[in-house]
Amino acid sequence: MRLDQELFVLAAAALSITGILTVILVYLVIRKAFEITARRKVEDWKQKLNLPLFSFLYEGKQLEEAALADRASLLAAEELLGHYADILEGEQEKENLSFFAESYLRGHYAKGLQSRKWSTRINSLYHIEDFHLKSLEGEVLRIAESGGSSTSEKVQAFKILADFQSENLFMLLDSRSLPFSEFDLRNILIRLDDKGFGRFVEGFRTSPERLQFAVLDVIAVNKQLGYLRFVEEVFMSEAGEMRLRALKALASIGYTEDIAPYEELAESSSWQERMLAAKLFGSLKDEGLLPRLAEMLHDSSWYVRSQAGQSILAFSKGKEILQKVIDSSHDPYARDMAWEWMQKGEQR
Repeated sequence: MRLDQELFVLAAAALSITGILTVILVYLVIRKAFEITARRKVEDWKQKLNLPLFSFLYEGKQLEEAALADRASLLAAEELLGHYADILEGEQEKENLSFFAESYLRGHYAKGLQSRKWSTRINSLYHIEDFHLKSLEGEVLRIAESGGSSTSEKVQAFKILADFQSENLFMLLDSRSLPFSEFDLRNILIRLDDKGFGRFVEGFRTSPERLQFAVLDVIAVNKQLGYLRFVEEVFMSEAGEMRLRALKALASIGYTEDIAPYEELAESSSWQERMLAAKLFGSLKDEGLLPRLAEMLHDSSWYVRSQAGQSILAFSKGKEILQKVIDSSHDPYARDMAWEWMQKGEQR
């Protein structure tokens, strides 16, 4: 190929590339212009809606019939409601917010749940949760039951059903085929009221293991004294991880009518049981347990020693016991741990 032909080819290629880049640039400029225009419409709608919506939420003033038909008006209402949902504290204000969302956005989210786009479906679920759109419980239930729903959609749907105190929740969660983690299950169960959660306690023995763990963990997080007898029964009848979860819940509740069965845990072959026993002893604040906790400062496990030190410090005589260990113990690890918790006590 001659030089002039090569130059012609290069020039043609350069022209083609320049043309393509120009088209892309024009497209981006036009797209940005459309986005700016669309955003301006949303902001205009927000200014128009904000004061009437504020008055309705906080004062119950009747709203003039609002025609929220186009995308800009719906997005404006959604953004305003999202803002207020984060800051509202009164029950009446929250009810007003849900009423507004039910009146003007219900159809929008019902349609969104049927979208072929995952992002639209999941965002609709988030807003149904935020605005407590209970009238869409049936649609949310269908997503929870659908084999075609993604795991993230199912988790969000179950959280909403828990918020709604759905009677279907136990039957659905009791399934062994759900791909939920323990974290997901805890996040669902912790939303239930006493009646709803009690159903899971009643069905505990026949539930999948992960669900059983989640039930015990929620009791621990909420420190639910009303389930003390249930937790103790699980502890006495189970072994391994289930027994540990029950002991953790018991230590978190911080109460038992009879400490005797738990004192021997200080000598358990499991360091986790010894650590949780030390936590329980500290929660009970029975001074008769101080000698046992002082012994546990000499444990071979750092975790047990640390928990024993923390528990001792919870007693009125705690610093005195720790100082005694520092002065008289022949175990350097026990002395170090006692000194460490003495220092933490001084900083309080």
